[in-house]
Amino acid sequence: VRKQHGQACPAERLNGKRYADNWLENLLASGSMNGLRGYQQNPL
Repeated sequence: VRKQHGQACPAERLNGKRYADNWLENLLASGSMNGLRGYQQNPL
């Protein structure tokens, strides 16, 4: 068994964010964001 450094679910390990305490809600939230990060791309 590998240690997960406090990350609870595969979605959190993949993108490094926790949106909810429930792993299924976390997976649905991270999947529904379509890869949206916290920044806006330069249109040029």
